[in-house]
Amino acid sequence: NFPGMKKLWKDETRKWEQDGIPGPGNVSFLKVAGWEVVAYDITVGSMSNSNIRAHKVQAGTWIDVHVSITSVKPKKANRSRLLSFLRTFKVMGAGFRR
Repeated sequence: NFPGMKKLWKDETRKWEQDGIPGPGNVSFLKVAGWEVVAYDITVGSMSNSNIRAHKVQAGTWIDVHVSITSVKPKKANRSRLLSFLRTFKVMGAGFRR
């Protein structure tokens, strides 16, 4: 049961806070090629770690994808690269057989 991106994100970041994990920055909620997406950045020393979490429900299955880049490149360039990569994803399958 996919609760929706905002609810999932709220629950996840609450857990990070409880565990003392630094919070994300530059958080954006997007819809990209049929995916519900949260994009965010985490600073790692002099580099940035850009992430996207993408979710969709297809054929009754909740699909969760997490991709990230750690780089000295600008955060905007990293995010653009990740979103372009997500647009190439195709979820295919004939279902389950017994």
